[in-house]
Amino acid sequence: MLEGSDHKITLVFASRIRKDQQINFRFVWPPSLVDATGKCRGEAKLTLASTPILDPRFGSEFVRINIEAALQQENFDKDQKPSWKGRLDPLYLPGKAESPVIEAERIEHGLKWSPIKVHARNMRGVGKSSNWRLFVSYLTRAAEDMPEEGIPFTAILTISDPNGEKPIFNEMRQVLMAGGVIVEDIRIASRVATRV
Repeated sequence: MLEGSDHKITLVFASRIRKDQQINFRFVWPPSLVDATGKCRGEAKLTLASTPILDPRFGSEFVRINIEAALQQENFDKDQKPSWKGRLDPLYLPGKAESPVIEAERIEHGLKWSPIKVHARNMRGVGKSSNWRLFVSYLTRAAEDMPEEGIPFTAILTISDPNGEKPIFNEMRQVLMAGGVIVEDIRIASRVATRV
């Protein structure tokens, strides 16, 4: 995780997704951003960067494997069966579609097949559960095989208190460590070279 303000935390997940695999990282939302009914608030931003297989022989379908990431909140139906609901909206879309139902519109308006995707939302009280997950999956084009070594990706998730008051960094660090997650800070050092 990256060290920053006490009012936010940035988690970095760098891995490879392999054939028939989905990556599912479950965690609890920062307690100070959850009310008594389980509604969660706060700002969340998820950036996904992947290195998919490219093949120019296929023209506009040159990206052969699509990697997706979603930040999902646990949801319960009327029979109390659990499911997961995505809570973030895509950013930096090239244009809005009326109803993106065909593949060409999903590519143009929904970042499908894009190797870099950004999703975010300012939540003012959503759901009824503090259980969340980062979910990463893939989709291959017809007749495309997932390489044995998988596809590398990095997901960067930032959760923050929009009011800049709550100790999100320390809360999340404690919650993750209590859940058995090995947490390490990422420290960035920059060197300035002097030229004469």
